[in-house]
Amino acid sequence: MAKSGKGGNKDATIAACLYVACEKIKNPRRIRELSWAANGLSEKKIGRAIKHIKHISNESEEETRDEGVGVNAGDFLRRFCSHLGMKLDIRRSPVTVAATVIYMITQLSVDKKLIQEVSAVTGVAEVTLKKSYKEICPYASRMVPAWFASEDAVKKLC
Repeated sequence: MAKSGKGGNKDATIAACLYVACEKIKNPRRIRELSWAANGLSEKKIGRAIKHIKHISNESEEETRDEGVGVNAGDFLRRFCSHLGMKLDIRRSPVTVAATVIYMITQLSVDKKLIQEVSAVTGVAEVTLKKSYKEICPYASRMVPAWFASEDAVKKLC
């Protein structure tokens, strides 16, 4: 019989339960977010508690992946776009958004890439990248940190 967690860190257990529940309903949270919500509770403690909860509920990582439940980058897309105040219609596929952001960032860096190069590497059509770029560009100032590029450089993107 597995240990119930009695005597363990209750805050970590609560945060871990929240993490697992959010994962199950496909509204994932990062461990860092839970750490912030739990007044700076160690991410390591939360991670251990998550493993423990999954273990005692007989849910190994392989079973989770086989059931199609788990976390991928696309799961975060809806929430992050919402926090940026982006409209629902801008939420393209995660691959398209990632490719668009990669292209946008390369335009701000010294190592600029052609849209054709990004298209070839990501498999996203150039036309799709261009449309997505036009939709995402108004939000560039919210996405690109000030330490990465000046406000003027970001404005020139659009």
